[in-house]
Formats: sequence, C-alpha cells, structure tokens
Amino acid sequence: NNRGSFGSSQGSPTTLLNDNKEKQAKYDHAPFATYAYLGRSVEVADSGTVHVQQVLAEVQNGGIYDAALSAVSEQFGAGKTVIDIGGNFGAFSMAVKIKAPSVRLYTFEAIPTNCANLKANMHENALDDDWTFSCEALGSSDGETLTFSVDIEHSGGGSSAYDKPKDHPSLLDGRHAFFDVSSSRLDTILDRYDIKHIHALKIDCEGCEYDVLKSSRRIKDIDIIVAEFHINSHLRREGHSFENLKEFLRTQNPNIIIQSVDINMHEAR
Repeated sequence: NNRGSFGSSQGSPTTLLNDNKEKQAKYDHAPFATYAYLGRSVEVADSGTVHVQQVLAEVQNGGIYDAALSAVSEQFGAGKTVIDIGGNFGAFSMAVKIKAPSVRLYTFEAIPTNCANLKANMHENALDDDWTFSCEALGSSDGETLTFSVDIEHSGGGSSAYDKPKDHPSLLDGRHAFFDVSSSRLDTILDRYDIKHIHALKIDCEGCEYDVLKSSRRIKDIDIIVAEFHINSHLRREGHSFENLKEFLRTQNPNIIIQSVDINMHEAR
C-alpha cells in the first residue's frame, strides 16, 4: 500500500506543494456529511450541502465526465495519468480514484478553504493512493498573484475572471471572501511532475481556462478534455469566446476529444 501521508512533503506518493496559506492562516476542513456516490458511501466536507449534492450528481449521472472516466478505467487505470484543475471539494478526483484506483492523479485547487476540504475528503475516503495535490492557481504565467472572489455559501463559485474584483460593489456584499493566490502555468506543472502524457484533463476553474489552456504548448499531449467553459463580459473584452478556445485546442491537437458544458457566468457589478 503506497498511500501517502496526509499533507506530506514533496517526493512522497501524496504531495502538497506551494500550499498557499493566505499570510500563514490555517484553514480547517468543514464538518463531514455522508453521501451515496458511485455505488458506495463517501464522507464529504464542504460548506454547502446543496452544492455537494448537485456536483456529485453531475459527475455520477452521465454527461461530460463519462468520457474521461471510461477512458481511464480500463485495468483499474494502470498506466494512466489524469489531471484535475479546479478540484473544489474533490467530486471528480474522488470519482477517478473510485473508478480507476491505479490512475496517477494530480489535483489542483486555488481556494485555500476548498483545499482543506479536498485534502480531508480524499484522505477520509482512502482515495489518496498515487495522488498528488497542490493548493495553487493555474494561469497564463508563473508567479502572478491572482485575486479570487468566493461566495462563502457556494464553494464552487470562486473566480479570478473579473477586472479588479475588490472594486465591485456586488462582491462586497458580506457573502464574498477574497484570496490572493500565486499562479503557475500548465506547462510548468507538467515539467514539475515530469508528466509526459495526459490521458484525461478535467478543468473547471470559473473562467481561468482561457489563460491556462491558451498559454500551453502541451495540448498535443492531452487525449481528452472534460470542461466547464465560462464566459462573462470581462472575458469577452479580453477577446475570449467558447468557439475560439475550442478552435485553439483542435488546432493544437486535431485528435483531441473535447466534452464541455458552456456557461454564462455571473457578472460582477
């Protein structure tokens, strides 16, 4: 059993790197609740029960995630590599490890409070074999500080896809918290972990997908992308659209499989 220790150091099977502590603050995971998931029960720590139920249903009831889970489940995932960008509380990462326990899984989450829940969930459910986790943002450059706004009642809504989010009255309503998180490029993390090929990449990062994917020169090494793609007026002003992102991906890799849900995200006013 090569199950890693909880929050262990670099080089062990379960790795935590660049754990953004928001000026050294410590975040405890939310209380656990039990849910039925993919034929078993799981303990899930998160701040919103309705959010958890919704996301677990999205992953296990078909849709965009099936292609990725099916592609990596053969022989329990042996020899396969999966990347989860925007891990949130761990719904997709848990599904990967339930369906394909031998997969080498890398999970990235930007919001420190979500990171605490995600680590606890993978560990509590004994799904952290061959799992590498980093609490950091992904973006278009290394070392850039990205400001995320997070609805404290909806852990999945954390986004940096706003122009100067701390200046928007709608985000200063007492329900939103802000986190400044350092970013890395996708290619940087692939080099960091010596990842040569990605059998499935899931990305759901509330608008960061344009910067993450368009700055990469490794799209050719990805078999399947499952994604929630987002758009708002700020992203449109930067020249982004669902269509040009998918065109970029297919230009970089004509054989890539893209399974996506395209979402008009909320505006900050």
